[in-house]
Amino acid sequence: MTLDGITISAIVEELQDKITDGKIQKINQINDSLIILTIYNKETYKLLISIDSSNTRIHFTTKSFQNPTRPPNFCMVLRKHLQGFRIINIEQNKLDRTIIFTIDSFNELGIKSEKKLILDIMGKHSNLVLINEENKVIDAIKRISHDMSRVRAVYPGSSFDLIGSGKIDIDQETVDLSQLDIEDKTQIFRIFYSNFTGFSPLIGHEIAYKANLDSRRPFGSLDEKELQALNASFNKIRTTIVNKNFSPLAYLDEKTDRLIDYYCFELDHLAGLKQYDDSISNIIDNFYLENLHDDSLGQAKNALKDKIDHLLQKDIKKLDLMEKDLVKSKDYDQYRIEGDLLSSSVHLLKKGMDQVEVYNYYSNENLIIDLESHKSPWENVEKKYKKGKKLHRTNKILQDKIPLVKGEILYLDSILNSIDLVSNTSELEEIKDELIKGDYIKKTRSKKKKKVQEKSEPYKFITDNKLIIYVGKNNQQNEQITLKEANKDDYFFHVKDLPGSHVILKNNQNILEEEDILAAAYLAAKHSKASNDLNVDVDYTEKKNVYKEKGAKPGMVYYNNFITLRVDLENKPKNIRQLAD
Repeated sequence: MTLDGITISAIVEELQDKITDGKIQKINQINDSLIILTIYNKETYKLLISIDSSNTRIHFTTKSFQNPTRPPNFCMVLRKHLQGFRIINIEQNKLDRTIIFTIDSFNELGIKSEKKLILDIMGKHSNLVLINEENKVIDAIKRISHDMSRVRAVYPGSSFDLIGSGKIDIDQETVDLSQLDIEDKTQIFRIFYSNFTGFSPLIGHEIAYKANLDSRRPFGSLDEKELQALNASFNKIRTTIVNKNFSPLAYLDEKTDRLIDYYCFELDHLAGLKQYDDSISNIIDNFYLENLHDDSLGQAKNALKDKIDHLLQKDIKKLDLMEKDLVKSKDYDQYRIEGDLLSSSVHLLKKGMDQVEVYNYYSNENLIIDLESHKSPWENVEKKYKKGKKLHRTNKILQDKIPLVKGEILYLDSILNSIDLVSNTSELEEIKDELIKGDYIKKTRSKKKKKVQEKSEPYKFITDNKLIIYVGKNNQQNEQITLKEANKDDYFFHVKDLPGSHVILKNNQNILEEEDILAAAYLAAKHSKASNDLNVDVDYTEKKNVYKEKGAKPGMVYYNNFITLRVDLENKPKNIRQLAD
């Protein structure tokens, strides 16, 4: 599924047709990332807006949601400024992933004014922002401080400007690929999302496919005829986009009829049964009805993530303060030296002096030392020694504690990654149990008898060479598959220096094929905190090189004798398939 700028263009066209001049009747915020606008324009529409990093989207929906007992503050702000008013314009920022709703509203003085509701669809940086006529932020679903982002701060009263992609806008310019500054080693499919606003890797593969070219060929390897074919394919798709000749369709699994992908026009390189629809919203809504887990689970995940993120932020602040104190404490030896120098030159000191110049026999040069004028000479000497001893003790304590706090941060970060991988209640309960045992959250009391949860299972994949790959979804599974079930000659994979799943490649052969190693590395990258990046480093080693230190947090292991691979997450291996749990 790719919600790129081209698909958003199709969505905006549908929104313009159905809800321009529509009245916003209700506004509900289901959780921290999900807003539902009920809009009437000859008929009633429910517009879903999600800024969840794993499923950011906007479309009409038929799904019912349970509203929280108390609406969040952002919801109340939207109700105050938008509820009861009409949408007078809907537009996309060029072909970028930004949608702007203009609403005919009133300002604080009761004078007619326009408000804008702006949706940025940018993965983990997605946001929904309400601004006034002066481009000042009224509020945002995610407030962003200057410390959190160097690109753009978003908080009440801040100026809000659209962020351009810096890429070529195909609506404004006709481009011949040969005129672009493209490195010879650039793979064909990368050319388009790297240079043109709104394009995704998916469209790059389609353009190459229609030109009868391997999408991963280096651009510099094309001859004149192949370049002409690529240009022709690109311009044909460009015409479709510019003229908005959209024909939304879903791709279904041929065996199960499950909806597995969609796009706003037909893509020949995608396999599967095709199901067309007049509404791109219908297709997206159906896709998420089939592929996204029920909202009650989503709300439970978000609630737990909020608790863990709160603990994580506290530890991050604590670490920052401790590291600053550590820098200061390193001066302990200087205070000892000053104490020694003052002690040997005490005859030069008099009460009332605020500094003295003495000979520093440690460095063979004169040194000016600050004094406390209200103290006697020996009191100043004693003060320097006490300060030095105190800083020395602080330095030792901090050197012991800082690694522990860093370990806590890594652990809590790994928990957040595990929560993102949760697919059912059992898996979430396992994470909660782990956190309760570690005293991170309190055990909730319930009058109802708690159902016995079935033990969850890790993801299981098989390669074309009949090798099994296990992917842990949480720390309990990670320890099970790595420390208890893996043989010493099986292979362990983990994203480099970031939280992620343990991945075990069962070694049933004397020599593993490179394609099996690449498949396991891809799964380790895909099930990690770096899953939204294009290129991810993954370490792998034999299981015998993996160990856990005594007292370490669940799932936290160390390994050595490893090899690091660079994984391209746009290049999904074709030699693996997932097995049912």
